[in-house]
Amino acid sequence: MPTGANVLIQGTVLDKSPAQPGTPCVSAGSMRTWMEYLLKGQPIDGIWHNETVIGVPVKLLAIDPNGNTENLGTVTSDMSGKYQLAWSPPVPGTYKITATFAGDDSYAVHGMKQD
Repeated sequence: MPTGANVLIQGTVLDKSPAQPGTPCVSAGSMRTWMEYLLKGQPIDGIWHNETVIGVPVKLLAIDPNGNTENLGTVTSDMSGKYQLAWSPPVPGTYKITATFAGDDSYAVHGMKQD
């Protein structure tokens, strides 16, 4: 990337468990509403329409062409599992971007699939 160019880093965080493979990962606080939606056909915003399903935190790191690591911060995925971050690389060249969801009590296997 040339210096000053803007890029959009984006991906999806998906559940890999045998019970719900390929569904978006959601926060532990949203899990009850999410499971009621997936398994019982309840409204996505809860039976009283007062719930908000929140995604999970995704930490983004960039390794520049010189091997230096830059922490790009943490973004939160949405209820479809998608996350994104607009970023301007500080030096030109090819970067390696790493996206990590550390997991929480709702997920026995920690990690995420990168897109």
